[in-house]
Amino acid sequence: MLQVAKGLLAGYQQEFSDLNAFGLLRYLRDLADVRFGELNPLTRHNTSREHLEDPEWHRDLFERRERQLLVTAARRLKGRIDKGMDSFEAFIEVQDHLLTLAKAHAERIVLERFQSGLEAAGAGGLATPLGKVYQLWALHTLEANRGWYLEENLFDGTVAKALRTEVNRLLEEVRPLALDLVEAWGIPEEVLASDLI
Repeated sequence: MLQVAKGLLAGYQQEFSDLNAFGLLRYLRDLADVRFGELNPLTRHNTSREHLEDPEWHRDLFERRERQLLVTAARRLKGRIDKGMDSFEAFIEVQDHLLTLAKAHAERIVLERFQSGLEAAGAGGLATPLGKVYQLWALHTLEANRGWYLEENLFDGTVAKALRTEVNRLLEEVRPLALDLVEAWGIPEEVLASDLI
């Protein structure tokens, strides 16, 4: 995970060193996003099922989290190095932040792959159960990281509660599919160590 974070930082450093007018504007926008978060009150307070299940909203939140963690990790590292700290020591000192960044990066990639898989599945058939599993995973991931989203003012407490309610509702819908989902992976029974199969 630290190697992933290091790769992301290297990419960000390259992006920063290649700054032109547009790059500078993007960098300043990133700093503003990190400082002020999403100020749209409609998005921050919307608890409707349609909004909570919107793949574009998911993508925006996952991308924003990864980008903000990257910008703030780079800023923390640079601040320590500028004060004379050894780069390795600085890296170790902010490793919790870097691990969170790497996890956010992986979650964004999984989200994008999931969304691509749903698009490829089309309507009917696998799309319905896959869609339920996607919604459950996306909303569970947002719920698991709700503290960060609340701190960044990207959604409020009513949305955090609505996420929990939606996750529980989706668990009820996915529960009857659990055995079929596990069997679809073709995992041998001895590996599952379950008497139910």
